[in-house]
Amino acid sequence: MRDLSFRDLSSAIRLLYLVTSVCVLVLVFSPAMLGQAASGNAPIKQATLDVVDVGEDSPPGRLTGFGPPEPATDGGSWGGATGNFYRVVWFPNDEPLAIVELKIPPHTVARKLEITYLNGISGCFGSPPGDTFQVYIGNTSNPRVWAFVGTILWDPSACTVGEQERGVVLDIRQSADEFDIGLGGGSRGKDLFVKIVSSAGLANQPWASFNIFGQVGIHSTKLIGVIKTKVRNELEDDKGRESGVVRSD
Repeated sequence: MRDLSFRDLSSAIRLLYLVTSVCVLVLVFSPAMLGQAASGNAPIKQATLDVVDVGEDSPPGRLTGFGPPEPATDGGSWGGATGNFYRVVWFPNDEPLAIVELKIPPHTVARKLEITYLNGISGCFGSPPGDTFQVYIGNTSNPRVWAFVGTILWDPSACTVGEQERGVVLDIRQSADEFDIGLGGGSRGKDLFVKIVSSAGLANQPWASFNIFGQVGIHSTKLIGVIKTKVRNELEDDKGRESGVVRSD
């Protein structure tokens, strides 16, 4: 065994000092030491926050302005659906819109809205817009201003392949708040109203069988968002806003 020189000992001491320093820095600047544990204030879990089955009117009392359940009421194909599956937005002697009430649970943030609907054959028989519809949201059933979310276009493929159930997911964050976060439920939960408007109804362009079946069949609406593991500023959030759509904290 060779004798360790002064240079060898110096190098070993410097290496030990460097390793010790790195360990100390990692400990000092770790999330736990800084109070930023993984289960902190950030929303971390995406979830279904609420669902309304429009065809079944379930939960009850959440619908305004829809027609009766189809095809149970008037028959027809409805893309192969049976029973209380759809309700139309526009029907004879009615305004071309309908409203669904959704619930944002406490300590959650709503971010997306999913709508399932019938891409029907109305556009194949005298109605240029077909089953096209627009979607708006508000924090009451009659807000001063509805926030526009998006337009769902009728697909003319229905004329060749037939009526089909379709689904669309709309991002409601930019429509709802300037911070692109979403709609917070606060500590007590909040209501979110979804208005669906028939483009054909606005243009007064019904299809050939409108007087029997109406137009723009909706099956369900689903609210998607995140669950917050720790809630900040809920008291401020719960003060709400008297107009417009309330943003999250």
